[in-house]
Parts: sequence; structure tokens; C-alpha cells
Amino acid sequence: MNLYPKLKSKIEKYKDNIIIVEGKNDKKALISFGFTKVYQIHKNQLSIRESIEEISNKINKADKISILTDIDKAGNEFNNQVVSILQELGHQIDHSFRKLLFKANISHIEGISNFLDKIEDV
Repeated sequence: MNLYPKLKSKIEKYKDNIIIVEGKNDKKALISFGFTKVYQIHKNQLSIRESIEEISNKINKADKISILTDIDKAGNEFNNQVVSILQELGHQIDHSFRKLLFKANISHIEGISNFLDKIEDV
């Protein structure tokens, strides 16, 4: 079964989620696809915990949160760290978006918009 024809519409279902990414290129890629609630962790001189606490103060506990780190060993470890801190701060994490990208073999978030542009032709 080919996942790609439905992939774009499945991804669009997450546009109301709070999306937390690693860096500015990840954030730009998602914004170019129409996501508006995207927060990046790596910015300024803040520690990871400080960045997450800053994000936590800007969002509601009831918001659906998806964490999109790169899907590789380092990204998985970073994802686990972010999940742990957010849960400690009282947030619930929706892992389904990350799982969808994994199934679609999208391993680097910054490449998502290029990938989705290519599959429009499939």
C-alpha cells in the first residue's frame, strides 16, 4: 500500500497542534507548509530546559503537542529528553505525528516541505 498519496492530508491534520522542533531550519520547513504553532528549542543561549520552560509558559496544558526531532539516534535521544521535561511540566504529548513521519521515511524535519512538494506529483 502506498502511503504517499494520503500523506499530505494526514500531515495537515496536525496543523492545530503545537509543534516543537530542534532548530530554525526545521521551523522554517513546517511554517512553509502552513504550520503556525511551531516552536524551536535551539535558539539564543538558553539551555534545553530553559527553552522548554519558555515554550511551556506560552502554551496551554490542554494543547496537543507534537515533538518533531530528527528520526535518528541523536534525535530519538533528544526527543526522549524533551518529552520527559514537558511531561514533568504537566503537558501531554501526542506521538502520532512523529510516528507518521517515521512510517513515511521522513527522517529530517527540515526536509519535509521539499518531500511533500515532490509527492504532489506522485
